[in-house]
Order: sequence, then C-alpha cells, then structure tokens
Amino acid sequence: MKFYINPPTVNNPDLTPLLNVEGPIEVYDVWEVFREDIIKFLEDLPNEVTYHTADGNLKNDKLKIVYDPYSFLTEISQRSRDIYFNRPVLHGPIKYNFISLCSAPREHKYELLDKLYTNKYFIYSNNPYSKVNEIEYKWHPDTPLEEYKGKNGFSNLDIIKLTEIESDHRGFQELVPLEYYQSNCDLVLESTIESLFITEKTWKPIVFQKPFLVWGGQGIHAKLKDLGFELYDELFDYSFDGGVFDPNWRRLNRLSDSIESYMQMEPDIFAKKIKTVKDKIVFNYNHYCELFDVEQSKRI
Repeated sequence: MKFYINPPTVNNPDLTPLLNVEGPIEVYDVWEVFREDIIKFLEDLPNEVTYHTADGNLKNDKLKIVYDPYSFLTEISQRSRDIYFNRPVLHGPIKYNFISLCSAPREHKYELLDKLYTNKYFIYSNNPYSKVNEIEYKWHPDTPLEEYKGKNGFSNLDIIKLTEIESDHRGFQELVPLEYYQSNCDLVLESTIESLFITEKTWKPIVFQKPFLVWGGQGIHAKLKDLGFELYDELFDYSFDGGVFDPNWRRLNRLSDSIESYMQMEPDIFAKKIKTVKDKIVFNYNHYCELFDVEQSKRI
C-alpha cells in the first residue's frame, strides 16, 4: 500500500488507516514536516515500511529510508525558466554582491540577517507575507508587513521594483525581484537548518544561473554534489557545512567569516571572479533541466 502525506496535513497527518493494512507499506512524506511522531508511529507497525522522505540526513534502523530530494523540483522553477529566458530584463549595473530572499520569518534567517544587513553590498527582502494566523503568511497590500529593519532592505510593497510577481505566495516562490538581477550571488535562506531539506529557494539560483551559498541543513552542499551538481570551490570555502555536526551558531559564524572578503569587494570585481566559474553555472542549470524533465516524466 502507498500512503501519501500531503499539505495541508503534513504536520498532523491521520495515520490510523495504516493500522488495518496487511503487507508492505510505502509512506511518502516529502515536505518540510515534524517527523518525530510520524516515525514513532511507523516504527510500531508490524508491517515492512518504506519511508520516502525529503530529509537527506534521516537514518532509521527499523524503517527502510528512501531519500527523495525533488519534492520542490516543480513547475514553479519551470515557470521561472520560461520567464528568465523569454523576457528581456533591463536591470542596470550590478549593485550588490549578495542577496537573500527572506520569506516567512524564522529565527535562523534573522540570525544571518543580523550579522550581515549593515553591509552596503548585501541586500535582502522584507518578509513578503503578513501573518494571517499562527502558521500561514499571505501577502496583501492592505495589511502591514512585518519587516526586517535593516538599512539596506528593499520593500516588497513597491511592485514597480519587482519582476511580474503576483501578490500571492506562489508568485513570490516562482519569480524574483529586480534586485536579484542586480546581485552577484544568492545567499540562500533555506526553510530550515534542522534537517537537510531542499526547496525552491536553493533551486532558484540554479535556474536563474547565479552562484549561491546556502544557509540550510548541515551538509546541504555535499548533498547537492552527491546529486550531480558542481560546487563553486573556486569561490567558497564549504568547510562550515562539512563533516562534523557543529552547533548552528558556530556554522553561521564560519559561513559569515568565509564571505567577509566578498562583502567588502567592489561588485564589478566580484563579478569578474564569478566569470571563472561560468562553466559550472551553466552545467548546474543544464543538470537541473535534465532532472526536472526526468521527474516530470515520472509523474505523467
């Protein structure tokens, strides 16, 4: 039997139907969820259970774990690809070395912004969603946004500065603001740093052919390499994200230290350094397209 845990039930799924199943069970849980209770329930089942998960670090002796990293390898990025290559963008000169697109407010994102926001060559978005209840955020022009108060942030309320972004969650996921085109590198703020979970936030710079560094789950860069992508070793020291499971505060300090010299560099000089990895940027884009097409064919 195949059992799918899909939104909006991912954090409170009803697993009781599995109690009446005889034989092997495959559970598909490929989103960002709280898995502790799910795993405990599955471990207690007498059945042989195969657990498909988006957490690349998950290990379990009682369950057969299958890593599925492509739950966010979706039409969101397909649409971004179409817009990027079919619509001319008059973006002007490169103004920034790094951009971070911060959506729903989370502590680990603010911790990074706190460290870097005063640098004149770093730009970041405000939260594009207003909090409508305890768990959901939605952009609405009539509702005040909870904004990050750094001096260098751009406002997502100023639609003129955004590239055809609709005023809803999907629009912000699919596209990028004008400032994205004016930046050298995407400093990705992933959804979580507690599990190895890859979303459209990491796929986006690959699609838009921009070098990137990810503040995400431990080992995310090594996992991307395992999935066939090239790392930008010529630009970045990935040791902050490697081997030993350091506490997150130490990882963040090491990440910040590793890009300090670029933060102070004139953007046109950094742009020239990035040209040395152009072949890798193009390779990663093409590899993404191949994976996307394969995944799409599986779903048809």
